[in-house]
Amino acid sequence: MTASTPPPAGKPGRYPRTFNGLIASMVVIVLGVLAFVGFRAVFRAEPTVDLQSVDYLSVVRLAQDSGFPVAYPPELPEEWTPTSSRFEGVDGTEWSVGIVVGEDDFVGVKVRTADVDDTLENVLREEYETGDPVTVDATDPALAGEWGTATQGVDTALTLRVPSLGGATGAEGITVVVYGSLDEDALADVAAGLTTEPLPAR
Repeated sequence: MTASTPPPAGKPGRYPRTFNGLIASMVVIVLGVLAFVGFRAVFRAEPTVDLQSVDYLSVVRLAQDSGFPVAYPPELPEEWTPTSSRFEGVDGTEWSVGIVVGEDDFVGVKVRTADVDDTLENVLREEYETGDPVTVDATDPALAGEWGTATQGVDTALTLRVPSLGGATGAEGITVVVYGSLDEDALADVAAGLTTEPLPAR
């Protein structure tokens, strides 16, 4: 049997441990964690956001049943997702739908009893510039004709002021606005496709 040799007196056992050594170990660990977090942040895949589609036609029906005038898209392209829609009560002053287009664009349609200026402030929110009117060849006669235009930054709005829609009237008129980040021609196409036809009964 081989006898072990005890460590010399006054010296630690197998591993010398000092305060500086402890600090150095902690620094190494922290740097390792930071490097791992940085690597994950750079190379991880971007999370996919699933848009939740809403049944905006049910809100159209609610507004129509309440006697509120509505101009709405009867259908949407496959890559267009309606993400919001609302009608402000039985004595409502507004119906709207918000639509996400592809990955980067947005289109909104609103029908309001407010005037054009108030409506533009509502949808563009900041100071806007008005432009030349555009002619919209809408299939619905109530929506055909010249629409006003306004821009603010990357957003554009087309507006139409009419006395009535689909047999319903506003107290002093009705404003229809189509707005969003698409260009003027694309928004005019949206406006041309709107309808005021009553939805079929369930």
